[in-house]
Amino acid sequence: MKIDFHTHLTRHTQEGLYTDDASPEYLVSVMSRYSIEKAVVMATFFPHQNRGSGNMKMLDLISESDRFLMFGGLDVERSMDAGIQELRSIKDSISGIKLYPGYQDFYPHEEKMSLVYRLASELGIPVAFHSGETTGEGDFPESWDIDEDNPGQYLHYQTHPSHIGEVAKRFPSLDLVICHYGQPFTKSARDVLNKHPHIYTDVSGLWKTGKDDTEKEIRVTRKALKILAHECDPSQVLFASDFPIQSIEDSIEHIESMGYSTEDKNKVYYENAKRLLRL
Repeated sequence: MKIDFHTHLTRHTQEGLYTDDASPEYLVSVMSRYSIEKAVVMATFFPHQNRGSGNMKMLDLISESDRFLMFGGLDVERSMDAGIQELRSIKDSISGIKLYPGYQDFYPHEEKMSLVYRLASELGIPVAFHSGETTGEGDFPESWDIDEDNPGQYLHYQTHPSHIGEVAKRFPSLDLVICHYGQPFTKSARDVLNKHPHIYTDVSGLWKTGKDDTEKEIRVTRKALKILAHECDPSQVLFASDFPIQSIEDSIEHIESMGYSTEDKNKVYYENAKRLLRL
């Protein structure tokens, strides 16, 4: 059995992705095919792109299925107070909060973000962060060009995993999730995981299924996944797809490539998310 910790849904026809159908019905059919019991759906707020699927829209979209859990979100830049109030009003309908540094203009460890972390602590739910590459912060270095011996040169990126580590220091009882393994900052993500046992990483969206990935990109991604399995506690790793960006098939292949034992694969596929989501 599996839990997909990171998905997105819409009824709009998708273009340039491996599937043009990102509807709840289609995802449920795929979930059934691959023994996925539940999927976490992320509400989205992308002010600079003037798009997204907010909390109420997403709750309505998933209302007819019990296979979905939702992480709520908010517009940190333009309506923080109203967003906090809305999250509080739907507290019984959300399983976590998803934040989008890089797509929104803030650093995770900014003082103003404490409002979100205190709310999550009060509700007993985790906070997940978009981490690593984004289209919102300009050009990113490729994974194979990262200078792992000089990680400080990348701290100006709002999506750098080390900023989540700073949050962890201030909120040691709050469960936090680094989305996308912080790619391309995977070494920094591992460093943060090893310092803070209440931080998790998902391995979603590591590449865009269906695009012409270079051989080097595939090789570097697979290597980073094997290092994650070798260096970090499997109890901190979460199976996730980022559907419809990365297919369920590719996402399963990621986990199968990491060299985990059967026991550890069960943790990554299911038990870690079950514990984190309090199922």
